[in-house]
Amino acid sequence: MAVELAASQGASPAAAAADPTIPSEIARIFTNALDPTGFPARWNCGEWSPPLGYLHIVSDLLIWSAYMAIPIVIASYTLRRRDVLFPAVAWLFAGFIFACGTTHLIEAIIFYTPIYRLSGIFKLGTAAVSWATVIALIPLVPKAIKIPGIHRMNQRLAEEILEHERTERELRAAQELMDAKNRELEQFAYSVSHDLRSPLVTIRNLLNVMERDAAAGRTDRNAELLTLATRTATRMSDTVEDLLELSRAGTPLTAREPVDLGDAARDAVEARRPDLERLGFVVRIAPDLPRISADRARVRQIFDNLVGNAIKYAAGVDAPQLEFSAKMTQDDVSICIRDNGPGIPKRHHDRVFRLFERLDNDSEGTGVGLALVQRAAEVMGGRVWLDSDEGRGCAFWLVFPRSLLV
Repeated sequence: MAVELAASQGASPAAAAADPTIPSEIARIFTNALDPTGFPARWNCGEWSPPLGYLHIVSDLLIWSAYMAIPIVIASYTLRRRDVLFPAVAWLFAGFIFACGTTHLIEAIIFYTPIYRLSGIFKLGTAAVSWATVIALIPLVPKAIKIPGIHRMNQRLAEEILEHERTERELRAAQELMDAKNRELEQFAYSVSHDLRSPLVTIRNLLNVMERDAAAGRTDRNAELLTLATRTATRMSDTVEDLLELSRAGTPLTAREPVDLGDAARDAVEARRPDLERLGFVVRIAPDLPRISADRARVRQIFDNLVGNAIKYAAGVDAPQLEFSAKMTQDDVSICIRDNGPGIPKRHHDRVFRLFERLDNDSEGTGVGLALVQRAAEVMGGRVWLDSDEGRGCAFWLVFPRSLLV
């Protein structure tokens, strides 16, 4: 047998390929994979010292144990997750690592049992699985490159979370605004119903009185009753007109233009000049009123109603005054319209901007003017507030963002 092996080792590759015993030998390798015949244990090959031998054995066993743990982890992850990318490659990779680990186990066993045939079979299997993994990876590399990295995915997720939170805040704000508008609509409907029904009831009662007087042959009160009915109808007409103005003031702003607030104040004063001169008003308009980007018609509405408010409560005031001034801050532009009328107690400040609220029941006003002022200011991006107290006049402040300056 030794002679045959030597002869075989000395044969040329061509002769080996033509040797009819090679296929049978290959078959015997697979059928007798665990047969150690013809080979000595590795301890008997060369001069192995125990430290060197056990260094190889222990190292191979540690590598094998690690290689066994890796495919177990991969398999556990792949089985539990249904959204694993490229699962076939994951299984191939697990098989490749398992095969590599097994070759190290066999290397350790060969120190005691020379199962070289089994070692060769496993190395062949490892080679096959390795190349199958390589072939499977080649077309997947471009796809894998396109997959965003963990950092990028986290960044995108954070952006989506922020966008979701922003949308939720906007939805909450929109819901709160809708609730406020619904409450305002309910109050509006109630107020309109009350303030329009009241003059109608008055007119109907006056007509009933006139009808009874006519039936009784009395006509001496007709002129007085007709005057009262006309005055009531006029007041109702004024209320309807003011409501129309209020509805227009609340419509969304479609266009802006540069508006000189000094010119707008002078226009409002000029429109009310007869009443102002009749009451002896002293009007002062500061020369530094700014120009802002606004809706000219709404600015005119605001100033006209505030001048009218000062005129309405000027009766009985000695030397009534009306003053327009401006104040700038880092963020805001504030316009003050101040009078020296009777003033408004602080407890009523919230009421004055409500629809149909009249602090003086004897007033001829409709209770719409200051609500219109507030709504027009808010539509243009500003706000209005009142600084007043009883006996020291009123100061209405219109506040707009400084970004509206032109």
